[in-house]
Amino acid sequence: MEVYIVDPTKCEIRSVIRFLHAKGTPPVDIHRRHTSLSPIDRGVWRQVYVHIQHVQKWYGEFRAGRKEVHDKERSGRRPVSEAVIKMVQREVLENRRITVREFVARIPGSYYGTVERSLT
Repeated sequence: MEVYIVDPTKCEIRSVIRFLHAKGTPPVDIHRRHTSLSPIDRGVWRQVYVHIQHVQKWYGEFRAGRKEVHDKERSGRRPVSEAVIKMVQREVLENRRITVREFVARIPGSYYGTVERSLT
């Protein structure tokens, strides 16, 4: 019985690259394996195209000792929390004429753009 992976996640693709790296398969062969699939693999990896640069990048990461296949935590602004969205929705229900600036003044730690995006 064949199992189909129609839309594999990034970590699944990276896991295959990590496995083939551990077997000693060069990056070019890993890429070739995904672009010209053998009859065994054709049923499993149907709609997957892995770019050679992606394979080379992750191959280098694993050669350097990386074990994790998931993305690292990124710096920068965090996404809007559910608590802020619920506060904004509650305020709108209480007073439909409230402005975005008034929201920002009422909700601590909020920004104009964040409130505006949560309203749309």
